Amino acid sequence: MGFVFNFVHPGGLALLALYFQIGRGYSAGTTGLLVGIQGLGSLAALMGASRLTKRFGPRWLVTSELALSAAATVTFVLAANSNTYIVVAALFLRGLGLSSIMTPSYAEAYAAVPREEIARATTTLNVIPRFGGAAGVASLLAIYERTHTEDLSAAFTPAFLVAVGVTALAVAPALACPRRAPVKARR
Repeated sequence: MGFVFNFVHPGGLALLALYFQIGRGYSAGTTGLLVGIQGLGSLAALMGASRLTKRFGPRWLVTSELALSAAATVTFVLAANSNTYIVVAALFLRGLGLSSIMTPSYAEAYAAVPREEIARATTTLNVIPRFGGAAGVASLLAIYERTHTEDLSAAFTPAFLVAVGVTALAVAPALACPRRAPVKARR
């Protein structure tokens, strides 16, 4: 999960910055403000993810938020030249989706690790996402560079579709999450 999250999050942010500046002609400042809306969605998600995980279980939360994130990202393909308010709503929903993925995923990963293995697990759970972030930025921007056209409405489509595809691939491991949250932390 950490690899996928960081593939589509930093990679997606880099792609979104280009999308707003090149595809929509916004300044760097306006682009930063627009991308910040995704951060507000992330903040909102983090405030409620723990309660939702306890109520519905990690499998439901992670799979539904993967779907939300993918659907919000598809908006950038379908609504490339649409009203900015649609794009802003998609950014907020994308932030909600992406951030709700990690809280239950990490909680389950750590709950499954014996106490004496926590240090090793922490290292692994930090290295894999960093690799995912680097791979996401490099891959999505390389795809954009190789496939963009003069038609700015379609220029970002292949890269956004890859981000959606990578998000969809995460459904399989998400289904391995428990249906219900543990009553208390496992030791």
